[in-house]
Amino acid sequence: MLHSNATFEYQGSGRIIPLRLSAGLPIAAGTLVLDGKEYSGNFIIDGPFRGSVTLATPFIEGNGLLDAMRSSGRRLLETELRGVGGTSKNALGRVSAFRFAGITFENPIVGFANATGGAFARRDIAGVIGAEILNHFRVTFDYPHDRLILDQFEQPSVPEADMSGITWESQPPDHNELTVVRVQDNSPAAEAGVKVGDVLVNFNDRPAAEVRQWQLTEALKRPGGEVKLVVRRGEKESVVRIVLRRLI
Repeated sequence: MLHSNATFEYQGSGRIIPLRLSAGLPIAAGTLVLDGKEYSGNFIIDGPFRGSVTLATPFIEGNGLLDAMRSSGRRLLETELRGVGGTSKNALGRVSAFRFAGITFENPIVGFANATGGAFARRDIAGVIGAEILNHFRVTFDYPHDRLILDQFEQPSVPEADMSGITWESQPPDHNELTVVRVQDNSPAAEAGVKVGDVLVNFNDRPAAEVRQWQLTEALKRPGGEVKLVVRRGEKESVVRIVLRRLI
């Protein structure tokens, strides 16, 4: 919803935090907590970005965050970031907490970007806050007053990640075909025999053409759930059953 700059007047009881623009993008403060140590910085506020928080490469390197994750024994899952600028490497890991607008999100899954260009290579930001954090609020960007207004819908919940171990990629031109481009080691998918290059034919008795990638992603985030895949490998089709579990 758009409001007139001249007439907008907020009368609610939501949380209000400072907001500024950098290169035309809204920026607000946030704090990552890892094993008792806090790492604060400025984050791009990006509602369309589907993740919770993804950290920029210079912020990660400057604070030694990957070393801190590994030394604490926390697992990192290798994955990828895809955007208009192309594809870059990314890792997912669970941290102690993330604090934003006075609210603490416990044990969230955070992305660790390995980017050489684009937003995640910027040195003036800590990262991006996306939909899995912002969807807890009605978000109002009050640019004339340099503030972000957050009316909370619900108590913070812990965002989950894929629990199958599969990374999918849709194929042009219609993007109705999903192909396996990565299988995590020691994952349910690896144990069930899924291979890179397998093409999804059917998911839980639904033709693959009827399943959007985001629907598949959400369906693979249910710990203890069992899913049935039919995949094509070469000329052969196989039924694969996967019992989901948290990988991080």
